[in-house]
Amino acid sequence: MATIGLKRFRLASLLTLAIIIIIGILLAAFYWFAGRDWISQWHSDRQLAHALQRSEAVQQPLREFIQRTGFWPNSALDARLDESLLQADDIIEEIRIGNSSLLTVTFAAQSAQLGGHTMIFIPEKLDQGDIRWRCEGGTLPRELRPASCRSSNPIVAKTLTTGPLPTLPTPVREALKQHQDPLLQRAGKVRQILADRVRADRGMRKKISRFFQQNGVPATSNEQIGLPEAHRSSDPNFRRFGLESDGAILYEFSNAIAGMEGYRFRLVPTGLPGVWRCETSLPEDHIPELCAQQVL
Repeated sequence: MATIGLKRFRLASLLTLAIIIIIGILLAAFYWFAGRDWISQWHSDRQLAHALQRSEAVQQPLREFIQRTGFWPNSALDARLDESLLQADDIIEEIRIGNSSLLTVTFAAQSAQLGGHTMIFIPEKLDQGDIRWRCEGGTLPRELRPASCRSSNPIVAKTLTTGPLPTLPTPVREALKQHQDPLLQRAGKVRQILADRVRADRGMRKKISRFFQQNGVPATSNEQIGLPEAHRSSDPNFRRFGLESDGAILYEFSNAIAGMEGYRFRLVPTGLPGVWRCETSLPEDHIPELCAQQVL
């Protein structure tokens, strides 16, 4: 009897093991034929939701800028937009501002089905004066776009909330939270830095004036008035500081302030002894008030 019972137990164990193996094979087959597509779609939905959230973070300051100025910017520079809002992450390779505030979002190569594709957001002004971006165009196949981008009048909508979203870069998160133009603080900071620097460099301008009085020609290099080479500025806010060939004093911004690298501010001699004027392509609200008159 004990032998028969043992045989029955072993047979039941083998049947149980066989059932488990069969179930495993069926699950693997289901994943192979259907599950992979479902999981891939789930990842794509999360990445699309992330792209919409990133685009909204850029649209908010653009919207406020357009409503404030009436100008539709063609670049981040035109909009005085903090370029950190456009920075890449694990899903987004690039966010670019084009003609009349058209936005192009490019997905990173590692973004599953979306890798390398683009989505285009086209701005438009409503009769009530509000500004919105229509989600259409780009290379992303229609079947992969979110529902809000496939309708006859697709508007960016926060409809995709599948799972937790990736961590947003700090500037993007702050802009979404505060709903304010991230450039306001930067403009004030740049104005203050330039105003302080121009006042602090008054002694240097006197040296330049003396050089002209003694030699009859303007100084055209830092060496002539005893300054370090132009690219060796001790001020971390500027990567170049010094005299140019036309006698102007150049202040070229470094990357110490986000989005300011490469911007140039110049003090140009007016022809009158010791009198200078400002010359720059900086946005108007970045220019210090002292430039409203002649600089001594």
